[in-house]
Amino acid sequence: MEPIVLQSVPHDHCNKVETELKLICGDVLDALDKHLIPAATTGKSKVFYYEMKGVYHRYLAEFATGNDRKEVAENSLVAYKAASDIATGFSMLARLGSNSWFQVNLPTWLPKVLRLQA
Repeated sequence: MEPIVLQSVPHDHCNKVETELKLICGDVLDALDKHLIPAATTGKSKVFYYEMKGVYHRYLAEFATGNDRKEVAENSLVAYKAASDIATGFSMLARLGSNSWFQVNLPTWLPKVLRLQA
């Protein structure tokens, strides 16, 4: 009787989950880039969609490695910056309050991203 190799089971499962996450995040990012952001008509909706784009790139950065990690981290920062610029341009930051991810969490997440890029 041959021994069962259990070490590959967690690795295989992890790869499967990562592949599924990449597909889901890719679908969301495509919808944002091709439909939602271009169709947004208000500053608030644009901020929401760019913030969402930053979040989904951040999800990808959590498990990406090497140059892929650097690329998605940079994409995340670009999206958050766009959201912040739009919000600032419309004087929305005060009205968005604590519901805005980039106001609350970006200061803690930014150093992590910058370390990833180094």
